[in-house]
Amino acid sequence: MVIVNGTKGYSEVVDRFIDAADAVDFATLHRSYSALIPSQPARVLDVGAGTHVFPTDPQQTADLAASFGLTEQVRLVDQPSMIKGKENVNWAYLAFCKG
Repeated sequence: MVIVNGTKGYSEVVDRFIDAADAVDFATLHRSYSALIPSQPARVLDVGAGTHVFPTDPQQTADLAASFGLTEQVRLVDQPSMIKGKENVNWAYLAFCKG
């Protein structure tokens, strides 16, 4: 198994992370961007970069998305974590449109 730098020890605590994430109400956890989810049937991709335990750069993510023809619609950065044990983590939420 290949260990990605910055993820050492993560497998030992993944169950606790899942329990902590599940303990937070979905609507509360996602309130900062839930209004962006289309009310009409649509295709939505949740990239899930928040599962990483190493820093990611929202600008690099936006640049990569643009290279695949996606246009950035929303960028929310430095959003505080509501997950127990992740209080020192800030999240970025990015929304893109195809075309």
